[in-house]
Amino acid sequence: MSLVYSVGFQGRFGATPGKRLLGLRVVSLEGLPLGYGGAFRRYCAELLSVLSFGLGYLMVLAPEQRALHDIITGTQVVLTPRN
Repeated sequence: MSLVYSVGFQGRFGATPGKRLLGLRVVSLEGLPLGYGGAFRRYCAELLSVLSFGLGYLMVLAPEQRALHDIITGTQVVLTPRN
């Protein structure tokens, strides 16, 4: 279920409902949408962040402000301007 939820929403809309609620979106480093393939790669890489006891998520505190799975897949989480 987690795979379908994460890849489905990020592949189609660029964000899960929680990210959308916060005004966040996941894009490539060029600012392009991920699509389903990119969302699937990011999901697989995110497992490394989980398996490292969450240390991969703490990498957002580094100057680059990207988690381990974002660095691996060449993605970033950006703030979406509100209309």
